[in-house]
Amino acid sequence: WPEPDPKRDVLPPPEHVKQILESTVGKIGPDARFLEVYETACELELKSRDFYRAQANASEERNVTEFFSFLATVEQVHLESLQTVADATRR
Repeated sequence: WPEPDPKRDVLPPPEHVKQILESTVGKIGPDARFLEVYETACELELKSRDFYRAQANASEERNVTEFFSFLATVEQVHLESLQTVADATRR
């Protein structure tokens, strides 16, 4: 796994994943059922990310802080990916 960059608290999704997600723009179409699923998933990812960030900030042990920071980063990447798909579903 890549090391988190302290200057940036999230890692962008790998370029090939971003390209795949962006290729869905305009192709999924507006479907309220899918959109509701993606929006709910975004809310869950956001809550998970915030939980992991809080745990990282609460810890005084470097290893624990790094672990929870890494998990928060993973959740942020998930969130950004789901937001891309949700945006594509709205079009």
